[in-house]
Amino acid sequence: MPSALRYMASGWQISALVRLQSGMPMAYPSNQQSGNPIAYPTGGAPTGVNPNLDHPTLDRWFNTCTLLANGSTRGCQAGEQPAWTVRQPYTEQQWSSYFGNLRLPRIDNLDMSVMKSNKITERVNLIFRTDFLNATNTPEFYSGLNLDVNSANFGHIAGVTDQSNLPRVIQMSLKLQF
Repeated sequence: MPSALRYMASGWQISALVRLQSGMPMAYPSNQQSGNPIAYPTGGAPTGVNPNLDHPTLDRWFNTCTLLANGSTRGCQAGEQPAWTVRQPYTEQQWSSYFGNLRLPRIDNLDMSVMKSNKITERVNLIFRTDFLNATNTPEFYSGLNLDVNSANFGHIAGVTDQSNLPRVIQMSLKLQF
């Protein structure tokens, strides 16, 4: 191989860190009071109906159908049974602190680095490195869920301006070893 071509083709390194994580299970407000940011609906109690949706969206992450104290419902779509009821004051919690099948959004993240080592002389080496943090620029919304059953936005995840992670960051560096 000619020396110029060998110089361009050699010395490359690529590394990547991939994080694929299903969403964290949400917990009831008793855990929120102890500092856990992941909480079940404030002021709500489960009715026993599974709140999972087949196709959750940022506007409706789970079944928000709530049975109100007067017997009417709010936040229901056609044919839905209430998954929540308004929790009466001073009632004892008699259900699990976590609901294992209701989870926050998943986390998919790719960080990668590309390095090129250029041998200048026997003892001098120049390394050019580019780091891509959140290389795919995938937004994550794992901390922006509205869990207040009395809110009009109950079950909404914050908009794209409120993503939980950083957008793509590209960092370049040059290092001279001698």
